Amino acid sequence: EDDDVYRKFPLVIKFKDRLFPGIPLLLAKDYLRIKDEDVRIDLGKELILGDRRIPIDEEAQIMVNFHGGSGTFRYIPYAQVLEEKIPPEFFKDKIVLVGATAPGIFDIRVTPLGHMPGLEIIANSLVTILEGNFLFELSSKWTVLIILFLGLLTGFIASYFRLSKGALLVLFLLGAYIGITTYLFEDMGVWVKMVGPGLTIALSWTTVLGYRYLTEEREKKRIKNTFKRYVSKQVVEEILNNPELVKLGGEKRVMSVLFSDIRGFTTFAEGATPEEVVGRLNEYMGVMVDVIFKYDGTLDKFVGDEIMALFGAPVYYKDHAQKAVLAGLEMLKELKKLQDKWKAEGQKTIDIGIGVNSGEMHVGNMGSLEIMDYTVIGDNVNLAARLEALTRNYNNHFIISEATYQEVKDIVEVQPLEEVKVKGKTKAVMVYEVLGEK
Repeated sequence: EDDDVYRKFPLVIKFKDRLFPGIPLLLAKDYLRIKDEDVRIDLGKELILGDRRIPIDEEAQIMVNFHGGSGTFRYIPYAQVLEEKIPPEFFKDKIVLVGATAPGIFDIRVTPLGHMPGLEIIANSLVTILEGNFLFELSSKWTVLIILFLGLLTGFIASYFRLSKGALLVLFLLGAYIGITTYLFEDMGVWVKMVGPGLTIALSWTTVLGYRYLTEEREKKRIKNTFKRYVSKQVVEEILNNPELVKLGGEKRVMSVLFSDIRGFTTFAEGATPEEVVGRLNEYMGVMVDVIFKYDGTLDKFVGDEIMALFGAPVYYKDHAQKAVLAGLEMLKELKKLQDKWKAEGQKTIDIGIGVNSGEMHVGNMGSLEIMDYTVIGDNVNLAARLEALTRNYNNHFIISEATYQEVKDIVEVQPLEEVKVKGKTKAVMVYEVLGEK
């Protein structure tokens, strides 16, 4: 065999276009008293020996059904025979093989059951013929099909299952294959190769896992680069651990959107240096973004001094409306702290208005092939922006829509305002001022 293991033994030897019987075949023919004309051979199929049909390969080799390891058959030193220490009747009706078995004569071969003298391999071949316990080697065609099947199945497992579950499934697959091949060999005499298919499972597993690791790492890097500026580290980790939660290509989703805008920013900026304006704005924006992230919000964008935040995307939360409203209330609390700080420093202060709406929106990566932005669009987005603008008309800080109110009425105190006709809407919309938590 290719691995230098003796599993087969030739029953016929070809020499100069002539076929000569091997030792096991000669001994079996004489022992069974079979005539030469009752011996026929069909290479690659069978050798007929009287009424016995012996399976052979294209080289007239029989698969040896070993009866055991070295020493299974009785050994008698030839010296004892010469010294007449063994009575002649001991050999009556027995087949006796004479040969050298000492390690120094270099006739020790490797078999599936360990090292064994060549003479004992001949004995095992002979007994296989006489007892008719033939082994059948699965054809190369079936072996190739098995290798392809196991490789594809392992690749599928490695591609679509998590590492821990996939490893268990592959171990189960390997164990099942070993169990089936063992059963076929021991109970049906069919020898199925184990090394090739086993290596196929291992190679397919490691190759697909390696490819998957590289592609997933690239995808994780892309997701991290996409969202690290928009969401908290915790949300990024959740996206990385559960990428199926995110559909970057775009989808319709019921969610909430928050708009916040600074009032009187122009007046605030008058008389201040550009550095002071930018510094104050960055301080304010940093605090507000921290609040948004605290409530699992997504920073959509800054538009001048306006903040747009999403709740319920890219990771969906059923309580997106509650998170948005609670974030808005905390933004007002944090603004009060900033106002007190700025007053103590003798600086001008700012005020803000907040609008929140909930409903179905289009969310996903939008833009050109070169520049993409994860954002949300739709009438419900426009309504949230207009609710923020209404805070100036009502001289308050926080207005929500009817849809949002229905989701948060159990956790916040509100003041109904009135039904207002919002630009772009055919029906009037009931709006509410948010006063605080209950």
